[in-house]
Amino acid sequence: MQVANTILSQWGPALLVSFTVIIGLFCQNTRMTDLRASFDKRFDDLKSSMDKRFDDMRSSFEKRFDDMGKRFDDLKDLMKSEFKRVDERIDRLESPLVRK
Repeated sequence: MQVANTILSQWGPALLVSFTVIIGLFCQNTRMTDLRASFDKRFDDLKSSMDKRFDDMRSSFEKRFDDMGKRFDDLKDLMKSEFKRVDERIDRLESPLVRK
């Protein structure tokens, strides 16, 4: 019995500390897993939010460029008609000069 008491008195506190540390590690590991899951969810939410913003911005730019393309086509048609009108006026002005 004396030997058991001596071993228990020497190794008892070390075993108690070791078990306490092991139990603490298991508990801390589950808390870290929960924290990691929380961060993963936050990053996924941020990623989906950013993807939505970029898609909205891309569609806005495409709409604006389509509108600008239509405006340029309208401007090109206007310029053609104006050049044609000016050319006709120049022809009318030149025709009396050419006859003389």
